[in-house]
Amino acid sequence: MYNLLVTGGNGQLGSELKEIAPNFQDYNFLFTDVSDLDITNHIAVREFVEVYNYSNEGVCSWYDFSKAIFELKKLSIKVNPIEGSQFPSAAKRPFFSVLNKTKIKKKYGIEIPHWRTSLIFF
Repeated sequence: MYNLLVTGGNGQLGSELKEIAPNFQDYNFLFTDVSDLDITNHIAVREFVEVYNYSNEGVCSWYDFSKAIFELKKLSIKVNPIEGSQFPSAAKRPFFSVLNKTKIKKKYGIEIPHWRTSLIFF
């Protein structure tokens, strides 16, 4: 049985998912709305659900990612790398951040594919 949290449970998508949820017996749907769970409140989310980090394996910048897409699609588009300082933002960003996926890999015994491998499926 898989648990699936659906935020915005009273919205259009949430309402449509409620209609088809009974057809998916392997899933336990939990429908919430802002009044139940404010997903911008990280403390409330952690108390409500168990949080797992997930992203594909490997490390890449947005430059690497966009360049790989154009190469895969055989598009001759030049991509110019820039330093983060050339694109100022009000949000403070860490110099280097990669998600730790140890918890989800151990709990579910999964192997996570490299981002380049997954990219070919899109």
